[in-house]
Amino acid sequence: MDEWRRRCEGRIQEKVPEQVMKSTMLLEEQRKVRVCYYCGQKGHIQWYCPVMLKEKETEARKRQENSKAVQHQEPVYDKSNRGVCFTATTGGCASDEEKWIVDTGCSKHMTRSTVSLGWWNPYAEKVSVADGRTVKAKGSGTGRIIGRGLEGEIVDIKVKELLYVPELSTNVLSVSRMTDEGYYVQFGPKDCRILDGGIVVAVGEKIDGLYYLKQ
Repeated sequence: MDEWRRRCEGRIQEKVPEQVMKSTMLLEEQRKVRVCYYCGQKGHIQWYCPVMLKEKETEARKRQENSKAVQHQEPVYDKSNRGVCFTATTGGCASDEEKWIVDTGCSKHMTRSTVSLGWWNPYAEKVSVADGRTVKAKGSGTGRIIGRGLEGEIVDIKVKELLYVPELSTNVLSVSRMTDEGYYVQFGPKDCRILDGGIVVAVGEKIDGLYYLKQ
């Protein structure tokens, strides 16, 4: 009985290495017939494809280089989209930072202070002003202006594409831009009114020939 058991165990031990060898050979055969769906070559699958991995590494390097280039990119001046302002000049005092002129001769909203800008992006554009000079806009963004309604109530006016031009003498609301944004502007002998859907949302008063937004 013991002899028979030893013989059986010996046969099992002989079969184990043989089975391992067969499994190894089978895996090698399967690896040889594997076809990569990415490059079409045999011997590997797409997940381990050397061609794909190299391309991904190259793309990642390019993205990193492009990101660095954007971070160090200098502003580009758009000569075809130059702003014009025939009312404001350069210079000015600190008390003018919150004053706004409602102007028909200005092509874009412009401010000399970042106080009115909720957020802004660096932006380069040349602006021609009333004294004949050309100054540079340094930013553009969305702004909020505090004004007064017909009854003297405080109103909040939102303006888009507000240029930051620190060299201006005063802030300017462009009538052209306001009408593009859906507002109506009415001028009278003593005042002007800004309307939104027929409702007066802000009032300006005439001082020395210019219409200043009431604040």
